[in-house]
Amino acid sequence: MGWEDYQRQNFSNQSMAGKKKARAAILTVVLLGLVLVMAADLDELSVQVRDSLASEKYLSQDHEVARKEKDKSFLEKPFDQFMKLEDLSSAPKVVKVRHHQDDYLFRLSFDTDLQNFIQKKLERYRVDWAGVSVIEPSTGSILALASYSKVEPERDKLYAKSIFPAASVFKIVTAAAAIEEGGLTEHSRIVYAGYPQKLHKKYLGLRGGTELSLAKAFALSANGIFGAIGSKYLTESDLQKYADGMGFNEKIPFDFDIDQSQMRVGQKQGDVFERAKLAAGFGKVTLSPLHGAMIAGAVINQGQMMQPYLVENVYKKNGQLAYQHQIQSWKQSMDASSAKSLQKMMRRTVESGTAKRSFRSLLEKKYFQNFELGGKTGSLTSKDPHGRNEWFVGYAGDQNNQIAFGMVITSEKYWKVKPAELARQVVQYYFTRGEQDSSSEEEVAFIGPMKESSYGEKQKS
Repeated sequence: MGWEDYQRQNFSNQSMAGKKKARAAILTVVLLGLVLVMAADLDELSVQVRDSLASEKYLSQDHEVARKEKDKSFLEKPFDQFMKLEDLSSAPKVVKVRHHQDDYLFRLSFDTDLQNFIQKKLERYRVDWAGVSVIEPSTGSILALASYSKVEPERDKLYAKSIFPAASVFKIVTAAAAIEEGGLTEHSRIVYAGYPQKLHKKYLGLRGGTELSLAKAFALSANGIFGAIGSKYLTESDLQKYADGMGFNEKIPFDFDIDQSQMRVGQKQGDVFERAKLAAGFGKVTLSPLHGAMIAGAVINQGQMMQPYLVENVYKKNGQLAYQHQIQSWKQSMDASSAKSLQKMMRRTVESGTAKRSFRSLLEKKYFQNFELGGKTGSLTSKDPHGRNEWFVGYAGDQNNQIAFGMVITSEKYWKVKPAELARQVVQYYFTRGEQDSSSEEEVAFIGPMKESSYGEKQKS
């Protein structure tokens, strides 16, 4: 149950209260003795709650709001005030909002240490633009939301912006559709007449050529193979259906506004090459880092995409509980069996695919050898922000503790750190809490210039 549903329920309860006043008056005398006995215990509980909240780090939103005669709920305006927070980079655990002379304490789900770790990394590398989101995939709980731009410092909340092309992250959508609609498995072998990493229109209708399994093509982000999948096994409707099932073209229900990730089928309906480009990650598709984390989270959560949330509960200053978030699913993005197949493909990405260099040192550590670990890379140039966008979405954890993450870094000329490398650092920090990292971070700083790419030449995603 989200906070809006909670408000409606609360308003309904308030309406019924008037009808019960008469009965309540009769019972008052009878219950008075019991109330007096319980008062001491309740007061002690309120003090405990206040003391607990007072010890937490918090921000204050001391803005008075003019009272309206017909508020739908006493929590509507406090939530409005909470949503006006300009900066979440400090990851407060508690935010105080003042409304009608009352203080409301919003307890948030942030992992403050993790947030600070990521924010400091982005600032240290001085990336041109970057957005990072980390969530708990089984609940939707937000652990970190980081944003940084050396080029445009005023451009904030990049974790919530879908200005970035999704690139080959969209291959997750294509792979799910290929399994459930195209009848493929991770072992199915797909033939493409051209070089598997490059997508050319002239090769799509030819027989013979290179043959790769779906799992290997996914791990290597083989554009030609995925173009062949789109042209031979899927329709535009299939791709649209699974994009919608993963939350594209729809407002994400969240405590703050999140840009809708967009997926548009090309104007040339039925054009085989347009469909091939879309399936390979070269379509008109945008993605926000938070949504990327949610997609990866659905894969590790048996295909179920949870509704993200930041506000765990709200207390009044006297210790009275005013709101409690109820964990709920948003979408069943794919079958559990399909999610299991995608986990195998995403595992190969970090073991032998496009992210193997970044995760090699982590996979060699005994602590992580039994972890579920997987991801998907992506890269494509854009005009705004101007430069090369590089993605990594993925997940890590065991049966008791899992995280999912989405991160994008855009570089105008030189890249400073790859998102897959940053993801490795995040995973290692989160699960070991700062144990010494034996791999060198300096080797990923200012390595070389960006390389232009298209779906015909020098493709890499």
